[in-house]
Amino acid sequence: MAAADSPRRFPVLPLGDRVALLALSVAVFLAIEARSGHLFSWDGGIGWSYAAVPALVLAALVLRRRFAPLPWFLHSLEIAVGKFAVTAGMLMVVLIVSKPPPRPPVQAPPPAVRAAEAVLPDPPVAAGQLRGRVLRGGRPVRALVFVSGGLPAYRWPVPASPLRLTNDGTGILPRLAAAQVGQQILAASRDGRLHTLLLQQEGTAWRFNVPLLASGAEAAVAPASASGVLEATCAVHGAAERPATLVLVPSPFFQWTQADGSYAFVGVPAGSLTVTALAEDGTSAGGRVTVVVGSSASADLTLAP
Repeated sequence: MAAADSPRRFPVLPLGDRVALLALSVAVFLAIEARSGHLFSWDGGIGWSYAAVPALVLAALVLRRRFAPLPWFLHSLEIAVGKFAVTAGMLMVVLIVSKPPPRPPVQAPPPAVRAAEAVLPDPPVAAGQLRGRVLRGGRPVRALVFVSGGLPAYRWPVPASPLRLTNDGTGILPRLAAAQVGQQILAASRDGRLHTLLLQQEGTAWRFNVPLLASGAEAAVAPASASGVLEATCAVHGAAERPATLVLVPSPFFQWTQADGSYAFVGVPAGSLTVTALAEDGTSAGGRVTVVVGSSASADLTLAP
């Protein structure tokens, strides 16, 4: 009689039952996250997966005919802590696997070369103009136009305002953006989930990856001296989000076309230049044009249908 009335000592449930409850709670978490399509994201699915733990523990205690409030609380806390440890470990494995391999060390150039690169000449005062239109099927189209080649390296002033990129859960926005090399770029998550901003350049092994925290804090993006057309994706969610394009131009000669498809650059150094138009759907067109001092050169570009 005394033995039957004595309080049960914790743990009440055997080890096998607790391990099974832990595995079941992790399975519930994975099922909820898989259904949402965003694994390891800070969304309501995580909260619901923890809410299932007390219910599972209660069911196990009732089946064992060992229910009591204190063991119910302690076992629920035990399973919740264990679930957090397991899922956190899984998240770390995902982040480590998705992290790009480290870039090989770059051998520093000799001091003489560094000094020569640091002292770039100012752009010439005598310059010309470059104008044109971007068309598709004879109609104007919204496109990003930029001088993509032919300009010597000059010490161009960098815009003071930063380029801001966001991830709203569908991918990097805007889908097509441009910045001058050296211009400040800030990126942030806007859906309360962890993302990364992964920049890659087609045809090269160059990669740059920066985390975008679920808190929404802006992260500085400093892709060294990279230039050209880069693909922007999220290493955490991959194909679940749409890719975007970031164009880094080493000069201030980039702009969006006007409503009539026109663009105009002033103060362009003389020479044979390459001008490129890139539309938001990924189609592009380019051409060569010669700019003469004091004159206006014309380069109309036609995008493929």
